Amino acid sequence: MSTQQINKQNIEVVVIGPDGKADATATLTEREVATVEAVDATLQANEQFRTAYPGAKLVRVDSNRGVDEKRNGRYYLRYKHQTGGTEFWGHIAKVPAFDFKKGVVGVQIPTPPPRATS
Repeated sequence: MSTQQINKQNIEVVVIGPDGKADATATLTEREVATVEAVDATLQANEQFRTAYPGAKLVRVDSNRGVDEKRNGRYYLRYKHQTGGTEFWGHIAKVPAFDFKKGVVGVQIPTPPPRATS
């Protein structure tokens, strides 16, 4: 497990490779960080989330690289709050989606522009 800055907080990070094994030294890529930050921002902006989990802070992220980034279950986000903990699953979606009961958040992130070739 490593530690990485996400939304200006030090977060425990676990990267699980396509083989299903955790890499204790790996960190999230820029795209993974952008996705997790978007999922966290979506949750923090949601009134239902804030009411159910007062003071919730992201404490751990697992990136399961064996799962496509557009599928539920790619990113596991663990939160601590005033009375305990909770977890949500994030992924990239064509259309933003939020299912509080299932704990699933789909976010859109900008696609980087194609690199110029010379």
